[in-house]
Order: sequence, then C-alpha cells, then structure tokens
Amino acid sequence: MSSQDFIKKPQDSPKTEEIFTEIYQNHKWDGLRGDFCSGDGSINPQIVEPYLAVIAEMAASEGFRGLTFVDLGCGDFRIGQQLLPLCSNFTEKIYSC
Repeated sequence: MSSQDFIKKPQDSPKTEEIFTEIYQNHKWDGLRGDFCSGDGSINPQIVEPYLAVIAEMAASEGFRGLTFVDLGCGDFRIGQQLLPLCSNFTEKIYSC
C-alpha cells in the first residue's frame, strides 16, 4: 500500500459550497429552523462578549475607531453587525469558495 492510497483526490471530495449548504440546512452549528447560524462563535455570550470587548478596547487604544473594518467572520454577520458602531464605513462583500 502506498501513500497515494490515502490521498483524497479532488473529484472524490464534496465542494465547499455543498459542505456549507448541508451544515446550514441541517442546523449542524445550532440555530432554529430557518435561522442562519454559524454556531457558538456567533451566539454564545461567553465567547462573543469578551471578543467584542477586546476589539472595542483595541479600537479605542490603538486609534482605529472610525476606520473601515474588514470582518472575516464565518458568514452569519452576527459579530460583524456588532462591530458596526466602531467603524465609519461598511461595505458588504460576499465571496463564495
């Protein structure tokens, strides 16, 4: 048996879009039926609140409050939406993999 026997070929793997469609349709990251939820990193206050507090503190101490932010989050915009008060400009960009 060679190492080639263990390497997944691209045609054998599901596409990124298929993977995320299945995750969101089957609520594998929590959320209610019909709800677009990216899991604990977006909804758990014990995770979200400290993260947002650190970003707000950095914005104030480093002087980047009011600048343009780029949120490279997971896709449900729950975190990015809470960063809006810190920035002067928001442009929504949607990328698919």
